[in-house]
Amino acid sequence: MDTPLLSKIESGERTAKKEIVTKLSVILKTDEKELLTLWLADQLYDVAKDEDVANKAMQLAEGEIKIYKKRK
Repeated sequence: MDTPLLSKIESGERTAKKEIVTKLSVILKTDEKELLTLWLADQLYDVAKDEDVANKAMQLAEGEIKIYKKRK
């Protein structure tokens, strides 16, 4: 990752890809799962923030994820 990309991510002009978040966790010596959780939460927020039914959709998605995890 180059400096201009990092600067754009920090300023909110670009969104980091999952691979970058993983690498940043190593560089920053922090918990990878915690950073990935925050990254994914930001992704979900960006998609749902303007939707009137966002909370209901998130609840349904949570239920689907639980079902999916049980099957694995």
